[in-house]
Amino acid sequence: MSEQDLSPSDEVPPRSARRRGVGKGSKFMVLGRDNMQKLFSAPTSNRMNFVLTFLLLLAGTGADHRHTKWSAKACEQKLGIGRPRATTAIVELAQAGLLSIADTHTPAKPHYVLSPPSAETDEIFLPIQLVTGFGDDTPILRRLRESGDVTALRIFLGLYGSVQLDATYGASIEQFRADCAEGSNASKSVFDRGIYRLWSLSWPDTHRASPDWVAAILGVSKPTQSMMNNFWESFQKLSSIGAVKIQYWVFDSGDVTAEPLFPVDRYRLFEGGSDAQVELMQAVYFASHSFLGDESYIYDQHEGSLLLPLPSHFATPHIRGVLTPTVTPDSPGHRRSFALCMKSLNHFAAEYSVCAKSFSQGIHSQPLRTMPGLGEGDGQQDPF
Repeated sequence: MSEQDLSPSDEVPPRSARRRGVGKGSKFMVLGRDNMQKLFSAPTSNRMNFVLTFLLLLAGTGADHRHTKWSAKACEQKLGIGRPRATTAIVELAQAGLLSIADTHTPAKPHYVLSPPSAETDEIFLPIQLVTGFGDDTPILRRLRESGDVTALRIFLGLYGSVQLDATYGASIEQFRADCAEGSNASKSVFDRGIYRLWSLSWPDTHRASPDWVAAILGVSKPTQSMMNNFWESFQKLSSIGAVKIQYWVFDSGDVTAEPLFPVDRYRLFEGGSDAQVELMQAVYFASHSFLGDESYIYDQHEGSLLLPLPSHFATPHIRGVLTPTVTPDSPGHRRSFALCMKSLNHFAAEYSVCAKSFSQGIHSQPLRTMPGLGEGDGQQDPF
């Protein structure tokens, strides 16, 4: 883990001081899975305040993710939890064994020691900005407190605990996905030309969550229908406050174990600019347009769908929506996922640009490389 300085006290730093969680180079905090379980099971008078107070104290820790000098005053300033309620939550956290008072603690200069994450389990990496926010934006955790929805908070933290360290950095599509309604023809073969097949891919319009995943997040053996209904209500609340988002990807098949190929966005083609996502969508558009040639009327027949040429040996591709957190941690795992995503974007943008030129010349025999080469796409642009 990268080194972090011990967090300052609750006093507001001067303008010239660099505040943790501000800017792109900020660090992350580590929530132990055992501690997360205790946060939602230990006795408390207010579950929301109890959990959020621990997370705020965690955001104020140093490299060991244990020592913090943030306290009730920081809870009031950053999360809107009044000092009396925050003090109560701190006392309850101590009673639950989630923190202790350091020997150097004084009322004027608080100093707490949090229960450390286990060295034996895969812990949960959270961005500091959940507490500090970005600029003048209201921090996500403060928005969650204002919603009063503890289930939404559980889903939110459960998502961070479920992210896959592949290019998507989101929940697996087996756990949660945006998909087309059952019975719909989500992927249609248009026609073959040379070694390519043109596909018409529908955009997802339905959200699906695995009951097993919901059960794990809610801490139950099997969710009832009422629990599932509550889950979806809380999920909508998370979406409305900007805590989670859906990223659309082309997957190499319709199976829940399918591999992601590259991210797609139906609107980026028309937004202009020159970031990696726009370049990919433009390349796909020009490749499919060149593939159609004189049969451009087919676009009208598949209005609202994504036309995508792929090698004809491919299994039926699908567009799936991946559930991801809006704010991501500056952790080694996320940096790896980001690099993989950029590699995918840059690789397929280049490949489809080549395809567009070949198709326009009537050449449909030049293979499209579906595997990015080693070292490709290490750019620093944000793909989204």
